[in-house]
Amino acid sequence: MPLKQTLPKPHNPVRIVGIKGRVETPGFFALVTLGEGWMMSERASGRILRIAGTVAVIAVGLALRRFGYDLGLPFLVVKYGGSILWGAMVYLALAALLNSTRAVPVVAFAVGIAVSVEFSRLYHTPWLDEFRLTNPGALLLGRVFSLWNILAYVAGIVTAAFIDRRLANRRPADPRL
Repeated sequence: MPLKQTLPKPHNPVRIVGIKGRVETPGFFALVTLGEGWMMSERASGRILRIAGTVAVIAVGLALRRFGYDLGLPFLVVKYGGSILWGAMVYLALAALLNSTRAVPVVAFAVGIAVSVEFSRLYHTPWLDEFRLTNPGALLLGRVFSLWNILAYVAGIVTAAFIDRRLANRRPADPRL
């Protein structure tokens, strides 16, 4: 069975406006053609790219944590590089979850989460300290409070937001429409 017969077509009419062929649909963002007869909104494709970015940042962060010292990278690069990547991961995951077109609220929310997680390291209970000693606990919550980590998280969040905005502004609507 051909692909175009198995996927639903959009219900809203499309009208082309502007000189560069910008496409609009009532209540939705511009459409991008994925294949013959099926379209996905730019918001949906942005969400997919952010999810892919989140997975890529997690992979790079785990690789840095596992192989950073073996590659001869200095302590500061491994330690704070991981924190920068953790902040970027928080931003990308939130941006994908919220699917927002506005970066500032996502950045504010991501910084709030990062600061909350860092300050949570000041709270100690036996079960929480036990969890922090595991690999998932160390990766998600960390072990020791540090104001430098907050700066690294903010640097990662702001960098990820900047790159996200640059990529979002470069993604044109499908010129075939």
